[in-house]
Amino acid sequence: MKLTEFQRKSVSLVVLFTFLALLHFWATPAPASTGTGNSTATIAPGDGSGPGFFEEESAQAPVIKKSKKFPWLLVGLGAVAVGVALYFLVIKKPNYKLNVSLGVGCTGTPAASASYKKGTVVTYDYKPYAGYGNVQVTVDGAAVPNSGTITMDRDKTLSVSAENLDIRGTWLFSFTGVDGFETFTMICSGSRTSGTWIMVGYSDTGNYTVDGENVAFVFNGTPWTFNGKFETKDQMSGTHVWAAIGVSGTWTAIRQASSTTVDPAGRALHSGPSILQKLLNR
Repeated sequence: MKLTEFQRKSVSLVVLFTFLALLHFWATPAPASTGTGNSTATIAPGDGSGPGFFEEESAQAPVIKKSKKFPWLLVGLGAVAVGVALYFLVIKKPNYKLNVSLGVGCTGTPAASASYKKGTVVTYDYKPYAGYGNVQVTVDGAAVPNSGTITMDRDKTLSVSAENLDIRGTWLFSFTGVDGFETFTMICSGSRTSGTWIMVGYSDTGNYTVDGENVAFVFNGTPWTFNGKFETKDQMSGTHVWAAIGVSGTWTAIRQASSTTVDPAGRALHSGPSILQKLLNR
């Protein structure tokens, strides 16, 4: 059975005080065998021919009071008890366990549970794997930064989780910086970390890359880039720059219902003009 620090200290104090009580009991002198006025000496009546008072007193055998032997065994046991008590109270530091729960999509240290001496400062740092993001770290249920330190003063639980940031699917983009044309729908396909996209109703296509929470879109044939990050697995936001025509601003993207699918031939999805042509023809 593992004792807590409080229990260890309590047992040590009981042992120490018990020894002191025993030592005090031994050192306390025993009470006298007779009380005041209870002398056993008597004055014999007579005519003076018998022994007198002083002669009768002197005739009694002297009382020899045995002195107590010094309790070396008790002192030795007490020294051991005091040593044990001081060891647990002052010298020995208890171990506390840091229980680590590392979720799917997370990487970092410490990666497994371990025990640490009281007062140890444990450094932790966690990041998402590619295709995951929004790492959440908690200590005993309370949210903490993704990296930092933990001081071990009791058993603690560190939990790490991340969201599955699968970008594949249909997204509705809303962006600023282009009056009269603020939304478009994009369908992403490929892998979790990279692939291609096509714009519904336009001929624009391009590539995307995902690195943890960060995501980037590049339009083929035009110097227009969208850079941002996942806020949740179903929402992104960032900034865009189209330097060729002096367009820049912010954007958000919301994941749409899965009912929107890609035409296998791609005919209906990018048969219209490009966004640039629409802007120049306005």
